[in-house]
Amino acid sequence: MLILLALGYIHQQYQSGEALFLYAIIGLVVIPLYWAPRTVNLVIGVVGFIAAAAIGVKMLTIPFLIILGLSAGQYQLMEKIQKGLPYLGRIWFISFIASIVGIGIMWWVAPPDAMSPFLYEVIGASLPVAEQANMDAAFQLEHIGVAIGPVVSIFYLSTLLRLNQNMTFAKMLSPLHVFGRMALTNYIAQTIILLVVYQLIFADAAVSYTVSTLVCIGMVIVQVIASNLWMRWFQYGPLEWVWRCGTYLSFIPIRKKHSKPRVHDTRVRG
Repeated sequence: MLILLALGYIHQQYQSGEALFLYAIIGLVVIPLYWAPRTVNLVIGVVGFIAAAAIGVKMLTIPFLIILGLSAGQYQLMEKIQKGLPYLGRIWFISFIASIVGIGIMWWVAPPDAMSPFLYEVIGASLPVAEQANMDAAFQLEHIGVAIGPVVSIFYLSTLLRLNQNMTFAKMLSPLHVFGRMALTNYIAQTIILLVVYQLIFADAAVSYTVSTLVCIGMVIVQVIASNLWMRWFQYGPLEWVWRCGTYLSFIPIRKKHSKPRVHDTRVRG
């Protein structure tokens, strides 16, 4: 946690909305819940997360997400998913409909004009009527995004689980498995990539939501490819390796003994 705290502090200097610093602090605080009954953790996580999402404050959801993750481990959720999750089809359909409705509402309330990158630095300032309307719409959009985020996440997860039940789709999705193994490195790298792209291409200009979406999609595609190339030769991502060495206070070899990549069967059986 101390290593994550240090990484988060450095990252925060360049990305004020980053979460690693807060993750590390909350992770240290919730350690006693490791010994709490799983039902207690589940109730705290679900009730707290729903309340935070309804309020629309993204940072308030983080503690309860961490507690839900702890509860998922206590309930051995991953093991149960591998054996086959009941009602997966119903979960997928309901979350799909809810996601379509939620995303549609977000596009409807989104500001018509591109927002300035200093949006959160002008809170309380006196702005022209048109700019103030755009800002109000942007904050409303953020509020809705926090509330609908859990539903969209369930839709993403249930979609991947259903696709993973098929051999063909499982092979197609296997690059995402490697991408996830380098989550910390890719998270930090996204800030670096976006800062470079923004400075070189957009030069402090306002960026529309459509352009932002396309840039992010392109960035993730590049990172998936780069992650798979990296993991052909190495066992861990760069930052994952640093974190692991620091956790065990020993030097852990990062190079693979065999250069040929191994095929991972990530299908969900059910």
